[in-house]
Amino acid sequence: MSFCVQKYLPNLFVSIVLDSGVCHVMGKILKNNAVAKTFKTIIDNPQEDKLSEELISYLGEMANECRFVYIALYLNVQNQGAISELNVENFHKYNLLVKDIDFLHVDNKWTLYTDTLEVKRLKSMFSPFGLDLLYSPFVLIYDHIKNASLREKPTLYVYYQENHITIAIFDKLDLLFSAFHVISYEEEDEDSGDNFLELDELELDDMDEDLDEESGQDTTNDKLDRRICEYLTNDIRKFYEHEDNKEIFLNDIVIFDDFEFSQNAKEIIENELIMDVEVKKVSTLELMYNLAVKDIFS
Repeated sequence: MSFCVQKYLPNLFVSIVLDSGVCHVMGKILKNNAVAKTFKTIIDNPQEDKLSEELISYLGEMANECRFVYIALYLNVQNQGAISELNVENFHKYNLLVKDIDFLHVDNKWTLYTDTLEVKRLKSMFSPFGLDLLYSPFVLIYDHIKNASLREKPTLYVYYQENHITIAIFDKLDLLFSAFHVISYEEEDEDSGDNFLELDELELDDMDEDLDEESGQDTTNDKLDRRICEYLTNDIRKFYEHEDNKEIFLNDIVIFDDFEFSQNAKEIIENELIMDVEVKKVSTLELMYNLAVKDIFS
């Protein structure tokens, strides 16, 4: 059956975000180019490599509503990234082995990649239903850029979620830099072997002292706000370590907020990085639904 005819029949699009033992699910039945029904829930999924019985049951009930079902999963694994390179022969310059990654050229402008084992693991998890689409945060950022008025100068974009922060610098539609971080909420032990950069490594001691004087004591939110600024500071520093980027002036940060990005964090970034910050609320589930509809019926 052609997609031209299929779009007039009931089609179920399911968006899923799995994170920290919790599964956020949204399903929409699309018929005649209109949403006929919407499902939305949050279900516990404690096992990292297996869908819970409750989640399987819920997805099964939704799938029974339609003949055509498409499942889209948000990609929030550590082993992913984006590079400006298109030539696979040059992937080694980014410490990437072609045999170990799944990759996709996006609009013939840049390359998205993920560890092959992670993709296999996720497909195995969803084997009872099939996994049709995987959406990286880098793609969600890029889709926003494409659908908005293009900025005339390089801009730093942030996709912010409860446990992850994705950073990408684009000059219009050209990717200049990218990074993906799993947010650490706890202070690192000084003797730990973790690779997390301490504040003094980022030369943010002055920021610490100022914040401590203002707040009197660290709260969990204060630590998180400063941690976000650390990631940005560190990544900007890495960006300017490349000779080709030294003449590029970054002044604007656009933050796509799918959690609870605080006003305090915004002010810290503006004051410490001396950059203009714009925060836009987004829904990852909705963004994936919109992309899935376009990808399936385009």
